[in-house]
Amino acid sequence: MLKAEFIQKLKRNNISQDVNKTMERVRKIWKFLGNEPRNEILLLGGIKKPTIARVYKTGIISARVATAIAQVTKTDPLYLIGASDEQRPFADEHLIDFLTNLGYRVGKSNIVKQEKILDEAEQQDEMPPVIKADITPKEAHTPRPRKINAELSELSEDNCMHLLKNLFIQSAYTDEKAKRLERIKFLLVI
Repeated sequence: MLKAEFIQKLKRNNISQDVNKTMERVRKIWKFLGNEPRNEILLLGGIKKPTIARVYKTGIISARVATAIAQVTKTDPLYLIGASDEQRPFADEHLIDFLTNLGYRVGKSNIVKQEKILDEAEQQDEMPPVIKADITPKEAHTPRPRKINAELSELSEDNCMHLLKNLFIQSAYTDEKAKRLERIKFLLVI
């Protein structure tokens, strides 16, 4: 992830390859975002709402706006600007390559590292030392609850809605995401 200070220094020149595609794609993404991700985009890029409105009315998009939207919504920036019709799975490396191709130098000081967060999570996963006790074989083989279930149960309703809206947007472009959305719909109905 790129730091907000770096994103806010990006130029405001038009980088759209196809204004019609940019206009359509940004409008579709912005329409399905909730207030929280919208505000995150505005803060991350130092952007105001009229700037976003101008993008989805004219199709003219800057590196700053494209980077902020791509990072928050996990959307391929090349897809946003109309340079690609295929939506690649999002990766920070794609965002860095995108900016490098535009002529920006993305140094290590401009990237927010998430390694520390992962290290802390790994430490929490470590098992406590084994203490000998009278345990029946049945108790010894009971599976531990998966960590992902705990993480999902801690999500707020707004975050769940944001995830579903993001998946809905992505499902329009890839079959894998569409199948995933159908499975989730099925599970919600049951």
